[in-house]
Amino acid sequence: MPAKLTLHPPERASRFLVIRDGESLVVGRDPACELVLEDPRVSKRHARLEWNGRGWSLEDLGSKNGTFVDGTPASGAPLKDDRWISFGGLRARFERISEQQLQTLASQRLARLQTTVGMRRHLSADLEPFDLLFRLLQSAMELTSAERGLVMVADPAGVLHVEAAAGFNGEHLLEPRFEGSVGAVERVLETGASVIVTNAQTDSFLGKRPSVVEAGIGVLACVPLRHEGRMLGL
Repeated sequence: MPAKLTLHPPERASRFLVIRDGESLVVGRDPACELVLEDPRVSKRHARLEWNGRGWSLEDLGSKNGTFVDGTPASGAPLKDDRWISFGGLRARFERISEQQLQTLASQRLARLQTTVGMRRHLSADLEPFDLLFRLLQSAMELTSAERGLVMVADPAGVLHVEAAAGFNGEHLLEPRFEGSVGAVERVLETGASVIVTNAQTDSFLGKRPSVVEAGIGVLACVPLRHEGRMLGL
């Protein structure tokens, strides 16, 4: 039975890797590693996932910041299903998956690829600016399976205005139930960095906001729009 390792890098979208029976791999920042993690907390050769004939074991390779499984140092013990791993602070989830689940993952990847191709086909420089912006937003939502989305653009005075929205009215941002989304916008404006949260309710910043808990918000992303180093919007 194969395994799925889902990586949750900070301020970036999560990604996953399928590990087949019989496959072992070294994890680290070194390009020679089978699984390369571009995170400064991860050592060049950080840990080893080793196939043992029936499953995998995880062993730290003397890394600076350690490798942990559900908070316990990784010392070569067999990995059980549904475990959280920390590679020096970079969190990952280890799961055993069936062949049917594997086929579903492959179908989802194909669907995202087809969405990307369709997005390129439907975008045209001949469109009016608003229509082009709205199509970009719709395509991004299809690609990420998002329920709601909006684009905010700054005017000459630096004040943000909603230029396009889908799934809700931009004016709804003023309502208490969208406090979590406003919090993400505020953080991007303060730091200039993207906010991508794969579990908003457990996030140290957004999880404290009542609206996030009440609305059951799971995944949230807020990305700055830049041109020549200047932030034009979100």
